[in-house]
Formats: sequence, C-alpha cells, structure tokens
Amino acid sequence: MRFFKITTAFLFLAISFSTGALGITVIDTSMDIGKGATGQLSLNFSGKSGNSENQDIDLSWTNWFSKDSNQWLLSANYSYGEKAKDEVEDNGLIHARWINLDAITTNVDFESFIQLQYDDFKDLSSRQLIGVGLRHRLTSADNTPTLSATFGAGFFYEVEEQDLMDEKQYTIRGNLYARYTKKNPSDLYPYTLHSTLYVQPSLEGMSDVRAFNVNQIDFPIAESLTLGIQLTFDFDSEPFESVEKLDIEYGLVMTYKY
Repeated sequence: MRFFKITTAFLFLAISFSTGALGITVIDTSMDIGKGATGQLSLNFSGKSGNSENQDIDLSWTNWFSKDSNQWLLSANYSYGEKAKDEVEDNGLIHARWINLDAITTNVDFESFIQLQYDDFKDLSSRQLIGVGLRHRLTSADNTPTLSATFGAGFFYEVEEQDLMDEKQYTIRGNLYARYTKKNPSDLYPYTLHSTLYVQPSLEGMSDVRAFNVNQIDFPIAESLTLGIQLTFDFDSEPFESVEKLDIEYGLVMTYKY
C-alpha cells in the first residue's frame, strides 16, 4: 500500500519540479541507448548483513528514452524480505533523471534528477530529493565500448522524515560518483564488469557522509538476458538512532534488456 502512495506522491513531485540517491540510483552509462526507448527489468535474490540479517527479493525496472542530445530515465525499485515468517525488509524508491549530452563540451553532460524513497527498517518514513550535476564520460583510446568510465559531481536538496519523529530534516548534500565498466566480448567467456561509487557529504557538516558502492559482474545467458553476481556496501556516518552505519548486500541478479 505504501508503495502505491509513493508512486502517487512521486507523480505530484515530478509535476511540481517539471525542470527536472538519496541520489544513489545506479545509472548504467554503458547501455547502448541509441534513439527512442529502451530499458531493463532486474530480479535480485540477495542476502544482507547490518540492519537486517536476511534473504530478500529485489525487483527493479529502468526505462530510457533518447532524442537528439536529450535522455530521460525513469527507474523504480522495491525490496521485500522475511526471516522466520517475520518481515525484515521493506523499502522502495522511484527515480527520474534528465540528461543533456555534451551540454558543456564534448563528453561533459548536464543532468538533473528527482527521487522519492522509504525504508521501514532504517526508520525512514520518506526521503525526497531534487538535484543537479555534471558528468564526464570517458572511453578507451580506440573508442571501443569495451572500457569506459563516468565521473559525476553535483548537489541535491533532501527532505527526510523519520518514522518515530514528527519533525523533518532538511539537508543539502554534495553528490560525487564514479562508474567503471569493462566488457569482455570473448566468444568463450564473455562478461561485463561494473563498479560504481557514490559519496554524498552534507554541505552543512562534513562529518555527515553517505557512501554507496555497487560491484557487479554480468554473464550473458541469452540474447537479451544476463545473470550477474553483485556485492553492495551502503554506509551512513550519522544514521537514525538504533540503525547500523553499514549494510552489506550480496546476491544474484537476473536482468532482461528490451
């Protein structure tokens, strides 16, 4: 029920901020977006340590649309898990992003984004944010897509509401990220390796820092289907009371691209 409330609230926000996580949604800049629409569905079977010791299922959907020098992204994620028939995982987010390619100079893009999420087991009733930034795309010297990297820098305005408190927290955070992708197109052992790191310090106090790292290797098992192994680290230096600073997640990811 809460997820549908989030969807409704997000649509309201998207209209309110028509010029456009935590801005940490991982953007796959290695995708061959081309023109028109493309996207992917992912199913993640994972285990966690930190704020919850459990196995859960994550469902993610991402859709790109590209026209001329503009790209639009809409992404949603929902995670649910149980342990001994008790609910121990319930979180979701929706993220929208607009990217203007080569806005500053060649391979330097402008992007703006908006996101809404919640996480019951981190006592996070809601987190709403809107932000902007620049990103620099790098490819290998021979211009092949086998090796690429993206570096981004910007900031966002964040509003958080805790389950056990009526008051809201307002924060401006920096948003720094780097993504590395290596593709091995070998006919014998093809794979794609990704590593993404986000660092998000509060501009009001540098001791308040969030960091998020996703490492994944994908193996093609059909023309549009991949099976991946993922390891994720999620760190918050100043979490809510009774919430652990570090979450570690590991699992298998099946992705269908269309």
